[in-house]
Amino acid sequence: MFHSVSTNRVSEEVAGQIKRAILSGKLKPGNKLPTERELVEQFHTSRVSVREAVRALEHLGLVKIKRGAGGGTYVTGADHHPVAESFWVKMQLSKGTLNHLTEARLLLEPGLCRLAAQRATAQDLARLEAVVSAQEAMVRAGKETSSYDLKFHRLLIDAARNPILALTTAAVIDLLVNALQQARVGSGLTAHVVNFHRAIYNALCDRDGERAARLMSDHVADIQRRLQPHLIRGRVPAAWISAPLRLDKTSWDL
Repeated sequence: MFHSVSTNRVSEEVAGQIKRAILSGKLKPGNKLPTERELVEQFHTSRVSVREAVRALEHLGLVKIKRGAGGGTYVTGADHHPVAESFWVKMQLSKGTLNHLTEARLLLEPGLCRLAAQRATAQDLARLEAVVSAQEAMVRAGKETSSYDLKFHRLLIDAARNPILALTTAAVIDLLVNALQQARVGSGLTAHVVNFHRAIYNALCDRDGERAARLMSDHVADIQRRLQPHLIRGRVPAAWISAPLRLDKTSWDL
């Protein structure tokens, strides 16, 4: 699949060949790359160059390195985390604020609802129903529903069937969650959130994109209004600039 390299920037050429194999479909999501030793032999280069190439691909979100049993380097699917990390840096450089994030979300998610109302499959709707029902059960039991909040919005993003909007919106939502986590801000809006989610789901089932979009606008605006005391100060504190993104854990109502 690969051939030897002889350029001055060997690691870039190695990364480029692997990237082209991924983008062309020769290597598919879930495929395991050859071992480091095998790549060294195929490219006729050093371990250092191969490691640099793999790190560059990981930074791009094209591969994921797994440790331990069954470990290795695997091709990933579309991953919004590198987009979120890039947005985070740009947000700091451009003096971006939490308000800017919520404004971006207010523009993006209602449009996704319009698309999801047209494109959601029966399976998409079944998954959304399962999440909303689980949220409602958790609320009745007085338990935390945060993990379901993020699942609902990610399923909605998937149902819209637009990869560009999916990457952008998922990155914006994750950055907002990350910022609120680091600010130690909780919204306490669980019941409000679940009610909105149920209403949005019902609109999607009715294939009423305008109603779903309007409900999502009201939902995001309601959260923004209730969180305003935390957002009004504007910029993310400078101490957060180098803080690691924590995009997989959430305790915030969305």
